Order: sequence, then structure tokens, then C-alpha cells
Amino acid sequence: MRYPYGASEHDSREKLGYDLYYVMNQSLAFDIMILMQTVEIVLFRIGSR
Repeated sequence: MRYPYGASEHDSREKLGYDLYYVMNQSLAFDIMILMQTVEIVLFRIGSR
């Protein structure tokens, strides 16, 4: 069963943690790494649900 994004306080805190990590570590290299991992998941279904 899938729940809405940020369905609980725990989910909201976890999302905030990821958002803050991204803001504190902004760089072109970090963005490229995220894009590469996204492509990997989409094309090869690695780590997908």
C-alpha cells in the first residue's frame, strides 16, 4: 500500500532532513550524481519499488 508523500510527522521530518542536506551540499557535481542515479533507476529499475 502506498501512502501520500509526507503522510506522517516522521515522513515530514525525514523529507525535511533530505531537503536541508541538499541545500547545504548544493553543487553541480551533486546534481549530476542525482540525475545519474535517477536515470539508473528509471532505465534499469535498480532500487525501485
